[in-house]
Amino acid sequence: MMLCISTRVNIIVAVEMISKFNPARFDSFSIQKHTHREFIRQTLAGVFDSINPYSVVKKYLQNHKLPTTKKSYALGVGKAAVAMTQAVADEISLTDSLIITKHASLPDRQLGSVILGNHPIPKSLSAQAGIATKKFLSQLTKDDLLICLISGGGSALMTAPIIPLDELQKVTSALLKSGASIQEINTIRRHLDGLKGGGVVQLANGAKIISLILSDVVGDSLEAIASGITVPDSTTKEDALKILEKYKIEHQNFNWKETLKADNPLFVNVENKVIASNSTALDFARSQIEGARIWREGAWNQLVCRVINRNIQGEASEVGKQLALQFKTELQNNKKTILFIGRRGNNCDC
Repeated sequence: MMLCISTRVNIIVAVEMISKFNPARFDSFSIQKHTHREFIRQTLAGVFDSINPYSVVKKYLQNHKLPTTKKSYALGVGKAAVAMTQAVADEISLTDSLIITKHASLPDRQLGSVILGNHPIPKSLSAQAGIATKKFLSQLTKDDLLICLISGGGSALMTAPIIPLDELQKVTSALLKSGASIQEINTIRRHLDGLKGGGVVQLANGAKIISLILSDVVGDSLEAIASGITVPDSTTKEDALKILEKYKIEHQNFNWKETLKADNPLFVNVENKVIASNSTALDFARSQIEGARIWREGAWNQLVCRVINRNIQGEASEVGKQLALQFKTELQNNKKTILFIGRRGNNCDC
């Protein structure tokens, strides 16, 4: 039996602009020593291919007709912003583009501005990225199309705080250390930032908006991914305050922002689409493992794959203890191979 343990998929935002991931790049000590290392490498490479930022955006654009507009713009926000924006530029003619990302990997063709933000704590670079985003959006009209390419890290990389930046940094740092979920952290961010909680929609001057989203959030909550820059928000200022109180986080008497709600007419021309997620990777891994045949103990064995949990989240050391107990039980009942697919980090979403 192989168990797929899926943790929050940072691999979504780390994959390069490549058509196929080289299995040889998986070269850990444990894989090298494993009897079925080539099968594991091929499976992991396939998982990376299934969530390749460039490929999934390109595939979406090739299979969906975009609305006819006077001009087309692209706004990429997140760690995969360069690859995603490059895919758009390779498919359609862009009037202009703006990329907010963490690492300045150069696109294959000349795009618009590429700006580096800070992560995971928003600092001066993130604030400058927020200013640049507002300026970029100001050129749009109701006759234009804005394609937003959203991926992990967007909440920190771009900010337009409505409180002093140093206060936002203190609150963010305290939340990250508290064990708060990403949903809770981004609820706070939405109510303290002019670009989040539908803020981009509010500043787009009525342009048509299509957001293509790579989700690194458990459950794919649109308002939580990059703090929902093009999405209506179901939470309130009161909800945000309760989260700070729950984790006993000191704060000033903030002038909380109320976010755009689903009934706002601005969302009539907005489409948000998750094009790849943690579940994409997990389901692909399962499809490759289930029914595969491996040679073991002198005979061919057909693998059975069971996804034991899609929704574990919390502080990494605590989650690790829970998983260790579960794995111990599984091994006692069935001493077979366990394949882990996941990520490192202080906070672990599974």
